[in-house]
Amino acid sequence: MKKYLYLLVIVALLSLAGWTSYAREQKTNSMRQTWEYRVDYAPTSYTPGSADTLKYVDPKKSEVLLNQRGAEGWELVGVGQWLYYFKRAR
Repeated sequence: MKKYLYLLVIVALLSLAGWTSYAREQKTNSMRQTWEYRVDYAPTSYTPGSADTLKYVDPKKSEVLLNQRGAEGWELVGVGQWLYYFKRAR
């Protein structure tokens, strides 16, 4: 009789452990954050009077663009040669 009682307790504990793990996974999946992404070209200008008219990122125009995106809830997460990469929570 004791043998079956021990077996029953072990089965109950294993079932509880499995259920707890399942419930934790469900909670994690339902709380997972989703993101949306945006890519913008960096505002550029040309060097006046240059024979090759060199293209460069305009700091003042970039500041305006970055402040505008920040006000819209976008976070700058990366910068490429001529690109800005943004993300925000959905």
